[in-house]
Amino acid sequence: MPSVDTPLDTLDQQFFEIATVNLTALQKQFIASKWKQLRNYACQNAGMGKWGKQIQRLTSSDLLLLENSFRSLVKGIEMVGFQLWKESANDPHLEAIFRLFFDDLSSIKDVDFSMEEKLALFWKYDESIITQFRKRFEQIFRDFYHQMIWTQHDPLVTEILIGNLIALYPLFDPAPNEEVDLLQQIDGTWHLIRYRTDPIPLVEDKVLAYGFTPVHTGKALPLILFCGTPYPAARGFWEAVKSDLHPFRSVGENIFLEGRDRIDAWMGDKPHVKCYGLSLGGALAYHLGKAYEERATIYAYVPPGLFLSPKDMNKVQGAAFYHVDDFIPSLGYHPTGENFKCYGVLTEANRNFLLAHARPVGCNPTLVIEINPLHENRTFSRLLLTIGKYIFSILLFIITLPIQIALAARKLGRRIIARIKSV
Repeated sequence: MPSVDTPLDTLDQQFFEIATVNLTALQKQFIASKWKQLRNYACQNAGMGKWGKQIQRLTSSDLLLLENSFRSLVKGIEMVGFQLWKESANDPHLEAIFRLFFDDLSSIKDVDFSMEEKLALFWKYDESIITQFRKRFEQIFRDFYHQMIWTQHDPLVTEILIGNLIALYPLFDPAPNEEVDLLQQIDGTWHLIRYRTDPIPLVEDKVLAYGFTPVHTGKALPLILFCGTPYPAARGFWEAVKSDLHPFRSVGENIFLEGRDRIDAWMGDKPHVKCYGLSLGGALAYHLGKAYEERATIYAYVPPGLFLSPKDMNKVQGAAFYHVDDFIPSLGYHPTGENFKCYGVLTEANRNFLLAHARPVGCNPTLVIEINPLHENRTFSRLLLTIGKYIFSILLFIITLPIQIALAARKLGRRIIARIKSV
């Protein structure tokens, strides 16, 4: 055990050995490359700020607390990486597109988007192109199942990656009453479960959640998936942006409140569901977890926190996952209840905040640490970013208010004219 009169450099080495006990030389090398970030998180998890000279002034009991924090810091480490596509794929172009979501060795320069694809993503929605993307994306779950990837990779990293895939799925617009195979872990074993999809309108027919009901009876739970902020040509894009930048409510709150009746109807008397969401979808998952408590287990990926007291969310059950280089999860506050965990992801390659948000996990070598949300919520950077988001959203609201009034008046005028004509 480290002692209070040990030099700081020696303490650093001792804590490194504690954090990497029983790991291979290659895994230790990976951790050493991220050590400055890791030791700061270990200190933060113990409620002691960042690593520094103050560590030498800790009492014996505080050093023991810090030692336990280092001992429990690393929760998963994957050195090989995942193969999300087949080498002999029928359509290398689609494979290149999907690499962008997961592979640090891929960049936008490697993908030659057709003009039709660019228009479908950024200008005018094209169902046939999005359906083509969705069908190829669904194949990943079947490929993973037949490869039995959970036998070849770190269990936690595997679980996080599969959950990230599920959270991405709503971006591809699942068709109503369609059946799809998704991977789920049941009693510690992975299964390919067939689900029937059920769109849940949240804001008119623009912003949708998706309910997934198991086709066959068994232990598989129903799923509810919330979509993240979609691509510009998708329906609901502007509604999502307005919710992201709402000046007086948490991210996703107005969408959740508007769709609450339809969510309640889908939930019905279901005793327990799993919920997945990415970014905005992760914030919506938080709202669901707060509303339904023990009836919902949430898996939130790169979620912005809510502008609520953590005490208001202490009954949320589940976990949040985000890349430590992503600043979006540093907005607002995360649940801190005993049934909720936060996991931070570090990847072999350093990611800028855009890539960190777009690729919270990925197929490359990955390290997962547990983050204490109680102390994470108290960081000074979080306070500054949260206040900054408030100020920016309020200023944007004031600047765009005349436009919003004009659009609302135009919409009201059309309704009045339609009623007059119908008389």
